[in-house]
Amino acid sequence: MNIFPSIIDKGEFNSNAEYKVYQHAVESNIFEKNKHCFFFHSVKNPTPGDYKLMGETDFIYLDREIVLFIEVKGGQVKFDSTSNKWWVMGGTKEKDPFSQAANNLFDYRDKKLTGLFNGKQEVRRLMFGYCVFFPDCNKPVSFNKYKKGNLEYDPELIIDYNDFENRSFSNIIHQLKAYWKNHESYKRINPTGLSRQELFKIKSFIRRDIVFEMPWTNLLKKNDAYFKRYTDHAQMQTLLLLEDNSRMGAIVKGGPGTGKTWLALEQAKRLDLKNKKVLFLCFNKNLSIFCNNN
Repeated sequence: MNIFPSIIDKGEFNSNAEYKVYQHAVESNIFEKNKHCFFFHSVKNPTPGDYKLMGETDFIYLDREIVLFIEVKGGQVKFDSTSNKWWVMGGTKEKDPFSQAANNLFDYRDKKLTGLFNGKQEVRRLMFGYCVFFPDCNKPVSFNKYKKGNLEYDPELIIDYNDFENRSFSNIIHQLKAYWKNHESYKRINPTGLSRQELFKIKSFIRRDIVFEMPWTNLLKKNDAYFKRYTDHAQMQTLLLLEDNSRMGAIVKGGPGTGKTWLALEQAKRLDLKNKKVLFLCFNKNLSIFCNNN
């Protein structure tokens, strides 16, 4: 399943609204059927030199044609049309969800992905879009499209409670892709889309695994300790087996350095102490000299 992370507990989400979006995506099955589309949750956006140490994108949708930045707000959302201000968290905190999503878009389009490809050629083949999800409330009929600087506040970019109740996730994505495909900024350029290699390069950039590697010296020390521990244990078990089954004997196998010669010497010494006649044979001459000296 091309949803990252693919396994996450409900309590790990920043809000119940984000959990609803995640579940809606999982239940759609489009990220199992289509190998060339991905859905990322809670993507950290470190920006060197920015006043914020760490930004975050709630969700990113990616396929060969578009990368879509999604901002999610739960509970009641308020919009003051007289001042063009947004209030979230039940209308108690001033925050513009459109601006949040768009800023993440600009950061990836103009900085991160341009740097990833060492230029803009590949980036120009991709559509960039943003939208906001309000899964707990409905957008009012009176909300009209308006512009503020480079941002467009369009009702078509708001996915609300009714959408989540009555539409599949794939249908929602299809509508948003159609919106940006018909947007004036992309009608002129007509992006051709990414190759499979370019797509997976962006996918790996957005959600890459970070492995904290152990030093080789420490690994070797641990391996030596484990080897000695289990070898000593196996040797003692073999000696006890020989003692309990003195009439049967045993054939001992093992790789070089596993203690076969030591076992033979130790068993010979133990039998000698019991006044038994012992024949100790050794094919290798150098090993024979070593055994005689020990």
